[in-house]
Formats: sequence, C-alpha cells, structure tokens
Amino acid sequence: MTPSAFIAYPVTGTRHVGDIAAVAQGLRTALTACGWTVLPEVVVEEPVAIARFRDGEGRRLAERNVEQVASATVLVILADGAAETSSVWIEAGVALARGVPTVVVASIGTTLPFLLGSALDSDAGRLPPCRRVTADLRLPETVHRVAQQIVSLTPPAKEPT
Repeated sequence: MTPSAFIAYPVTGTRHVGDIAAVAQGLRTALTACGWTVLPEVVVEEPVAIARFRDGEGRRLAERNVEQVASATVLVILADGAAETSSVWIEAGVALARGVPTVVVASIGTTLPFLLGSALDSDAGRLPPCRRVTADLRLPETVHRVAQQIVSLTPPAKEPT
C-alpha cells in the first residue's frame, strides 16, 4: 500500500502564508519522490479558497478534506500563524478521532488547541502517534526535519509471504 500524507495549513489569516506554502510544496516534492501520495492533490490559495466558499463549494471542500484526512497514512499540520478558527484544527480532530498519526509543525510561540497539545507525545493508548516539530517555516532545513518525522510515524511495509 502506498503511504499518503495530507498536508494541512491555513490559507487565510496568517502572516507567513508564502513561507508556509513553500514548505508545503517542498514536502510535496520530497514525499512524492519517495513514492508517497500527497493530499490534497490540488493546493488552493487564499483568493481561490474565498471565491470557492462564496460560490457554495465550501461543503464539498470540507467533505473532501475530511474523507482524505481520515484515509491518510499521516496528517501534517503546518500550524505557524494558524488562527484559533483555522480549519486545520478540524482536520486535526478528524485525525485524532480516526487514529491517523499526526505531525504538527509550529514555531516556539505557536499555541495549539488544548486537546491536540495534550495528544502530542502522549502514551494514552487510544490516541494515534502525534509529534510536534518546533521549527521556523522560513528555514530551508524545515522540510527535511518534517519529512523525517513523517517517515518515522509510518509503519514499515510488510514483506510479501
């Protein structure tokens, strides 16, 4: 089975949207080169997201994201600058509920929602593995560090018998 990563990041209301989008694209490139499927397949930028929402496509976008997060091997959240109302927290909730391992990338000052922050690095048996990578999304080495964390949460492929 081909591993897949859903990369979630805020497309509205953040100061560093260009830096975050660059890290997302770097991760997409790195993971695809390793044989991964990266979701969502289409990256939506802020003006397009707002226009689609106004045109009534918001529900379809939400349904697609929930379905893809629930079926992903790993959820990656690029949380720098994500507001309390960001949809990345909905995607995090879906991942926790469905048992999808999660990597949260955020700078030191980024506050995470209580339940997600509590799930990070916990040993509470029913929760999926969740890791926080503290990183500045403006630094090029961030992509490599995050890719390592993603791979570390992926179970090794089973050999055919």
